[in-house]
Amino acid sequence: MSTATRIKLETVVARSTMVAVAIGVIAVGVSLLTTPIAIPMAVGLWLGAAGLVFLGLFGKLPHSGW
Repeated sequence: MSTATRIKLETVVARSTMVAVAIGVIAVGVSLLTTPIAIPMAVGLWLGAAGLVFLGLFGKLPHSGW
């Protein structure tokens, strides 16, 4: 496997991992919505998940190997 192919594969895996973690954080935020006091915490989790999604989809990741 060439170095360029390996770097592209690592980038795809990193982006997919960020999106998967964001989905998990969103699910935790939804499960916390059982009391009104938990709403700010859930919103904070969703904002963090949004940041992960946008970083995973549009972020500039390094083009060199780890």
